[in-house]
Amino acid sequence: MTSTIPIYRGMGLSIPYPESWRVTEDGKGTDTQSVLFESTETAFMSVSICSDCDDPMLAIEEATEGMESDYDDIEVEDTSVAVELDGIRCRELRFYYLDMVVLSRLISFRHNGSIYLMQQQAEDREFVQIANVFAAMVIGMSKAMGQ
Repeated sequence: MTSTIPIYRGMGLSIPYPESWRVTEDGKGTDTQSVLFESTETAFMSVSICSDCDDPMLAIEEATEGMESDYDDIEVEDTSVAVELDGIRCRELRFYYLDMVVLSRLISFRHNGSIYLMQQQAEDREFVQIANVFAAMVIGMSKAMGQ
């Protein structure tokens, strides 16, 4: 018996995700502007269309500013991911929330004339444990885009 990996299809993207994760859209059909994938622990991945951005780095900057206004002492580091997407930019943020260190990775890219912002986030030890899950989701999405 073979298992089928669930795939979210919407917003012009196809994203594989773990069967145990919950998926929530902010709208239906062509009105959907963001989707949230949530693990059973602290991890989540969100993907949004940035309708007011025309540059992936601008989307990263705006998201960083928003997080800096919500959390104190954020460590910010520009980094990269191992996929080729049009205009891709990546930044990692580390901050304290309650008694946890949280790692949040922001990834932005261009696809079919839109700018997308992806946020992968979890408690830092959990992030290390599921980094391959996040990577598989992004690689699967990239392959579906033909990139």
